[in-house]
Amino acid sequence: MEIFKIGKRKKGSMELSINAIVILIIAMTVLGLGITFIRSMFKSATGKLATGIENVDLAEQPSADKPITMPQTIEASRGGTVGVNIGFYNAGDQEITAQPAITNVCKGTYIPAPPAPPTPAETTTQPLIIAANVSVAAGTSTAFQTQITPPSSAKVTTYICTVSVGPYNKQFFLSVKG
Repeated sequence: MEIFKIGKRKKGSMELSINAIVILIIAMTVLGLGITFIRSMFKSATGKLATGIENVDLAEQPSADKPITMPQTIEASRGGTVGVNIGFYNAGDQEITAQPAITNVCKGTYIPAPPAPPTPAETTTQPLIIAANVSVAAGTSTAFQTQITPPSSAKVTTYICTVSVGPYNKQFFLSVKG
């Protein structure tokens, strides 16, 4: 009787080893497929993100005639931030690294509330613009997703501002709300 017990033990242990090997092979296969799937998803997402930033929806595409395109009037509250898409076309013959910047102090007309004299007084403000540096090849265009923040001390009025990208300038109106 003892001989049969030893044989059954060996057979049971052999089945256990085969099952363990089969499960290990299946687990390794599933793990490999999972890693491959995740890697391909990250690669495709990175490619889509890069094209999404380059192809920002612009109301007007920049060209050699209009190297900077952006809304003519931007409305923002004091100390608030507003997102603005700025298009830029490099009409030059060399690649340049460009970043939108507000190049002059924005000037506006502020009419004080009574009882002050009704004569307009010129006020100035310097809004903050945040945008990335981008290399733009000659004869190509790009778009910037920027954020413009008027200072919290800005008067409630409309300012005339100038934005520059590379060697080009464009004026726009910044309407500051209360």
